[in-house]
Amino acid sequence: MDSPAGLNAPAPSLTPIQRRILGVLVEKAITTPDAYPLTSNATITACNQKSNREPTTNYQAHEVDEALIDLKPMGLVFQVFAATGRTERWKHNLREAWGLERPHLSVLAELFLRGTQTEGDLRARASRMAPLASLEELRAVLQGLAERGFVKKLSAEGRKRGVVWGHLCVTEREREALENYVDDDDEESDSPVRSTGSSATTGIKELLERIDQLEARVAQLESIVEKVTT
Repeated sequence: MDSPAGLNAPAPSLTPIQRRILGVLVEKAITTPDAYPLTSNATITACNQKSNREPTTNYQAHEVDEALIDLKPMGLVFQVFAATGRTERWKHNLREAWGLERPHLSVLAELFLRGTQTEGDLRARASRMAPLASLEELRAVLQGLAERGFVKKLSAEGRKRGVVWGHLCVTEREREALENYVDDDDEESDSPVRSTGSSATTGIKELLERIDQLEARVAQLESIVEKVTT
């Protein structure tokens, strides 16, 4: 995958809400172009929708607005104003900022929206935004993203089916969870390393969901404290 000069830096650290917003903007730009760019209210609704999201969330307006503002100086989103009104709308800038084409954006957006996934699930879900005719085609896209440091194969070498991938645009706490990821769901895996207890895929999703909820709660409490002390 070709990329413009200067775009080979490691994947940026993004919070769960920042990733959700970017995934939403990529998704809506492709699937509902007539309603894109998105207003702030439409972005909030799309972030909290019940379908095609994992975990489901209940982000508040001020949380989404603050995240959009934080993404702007990173060059990942920008504001536009409709010719018929003064309501600001938001667009993503990932194609230019990261040098990613539509198939790569679609796969990355699905990982932002739903977290770690098997190749089969990822292909099925990303195909609604970009044609992916086969697993081999998906793997070529994933390899391109992996070479840029955006994604990582989490399953052990030797696994034949249900290979799991995750993105690397994570916080430090999430990175620790990814580094400790061990997949024990494939009997064909040649790896001697096994996890214990429940499925590793379920475990990591539960952990990341808990982190999402805690960070959202912390942001809410910080906002309350700021209002009380000012």
